[in-house]
Amino acid sequence: MKENKHERFKRVASKRMQNVLKEMSRLENCSNTNTYDFTTNDVNKMIKTLNEKIQEIRISYKKGLSDNNKFKF
Repeated sequence: MKENKHERFKRVASKRMQNVLKEMSRLENCSNTNTYDFTTNDVNKMIKTLNEKIQEIRISYKKGLSDNNKFKF
């Protein structure tokens, strides 16, 4: 049986989220001061970039959801 769009979304998004979370944990490992040296500015740049990307993703999903509510023939 062919999977529908929602099933495909759940399958693909789940896998991608797992990958993102794994990479974020790896990034968190860089906070080990025994191994790495960084400044507050370095950390702030990283967090700012992550927050900006999350906002872009949020906007993309909101746009996708609102498109479903438009009138079509």
